[in-house]
Amino acid sequence: MFKRLHPAWLIAFLALAAVFIAPQPAEARVRVSFYSHPWGMALTGYLYFPHAFIVVEPDGPSVSLSSRQSFGFTPVDTAIMMVTKHGRGMIIPQDERYRGVSVLHFSVEISDDQYVDLERGIESWKDNGDPYDLRTRNCISFVAQMARLVDLKVGDMSTLDPAAFLESIKRANMARINADAGLEANPTTPQAPN
Repeated sequence: MFKRLHPAWLIAFLALAAVFIAPQPAEARVRVSFYSHPWGMALTGYLYFPHAFIVVEPDGPSVSLSSRQSFGFTPVDTAIMMVTKHGRGMIIPQDERYRGVSVLHFSVEISDDQYVDLERGIESWKDNGDPYDLRTRNCISFVAQMARLVDLKVGDMSTLDPAAFLESIKRANMARINADAGLEANPTTPQAPN
């Protein structure tokens, strides 16, 4: 009644089954969060710059990123910038204290490969000789480019209000932001009882 399988077929079947049963490595993921800090000056005279910045951290196993990092574009000399509206710019990290008093607007997940592209984009802004211009090449310009590098839609950049700008990116990308957060892209509005 039953035919005996040839050993070669049995080996092939077991090898194929092992491929489907074996645990697959988790996809490398990185989370990019977009923050703003209100304009202002501390009692110590410190000017709050940059006003918009990103935080990049591993969200699961990551080949390229092992710890949380933050990046923002700011003038090298804020006093000169306040008078002339332009000067030299630089990329600086934000410490945890600054991040803690800033506003998180949204986060998205990107692949490890996309992180490599993001890293290259950040490097292109790191030269201290890069020009900073309050109107055309500022912290908003920086986060706009970073948003584009992670495939987010970016609209009008004419505002000097980082919070308003980041909220406009958030509105334009709600489906992706919600999906990355595990939410429905278009949640239904609950109906009032009759």
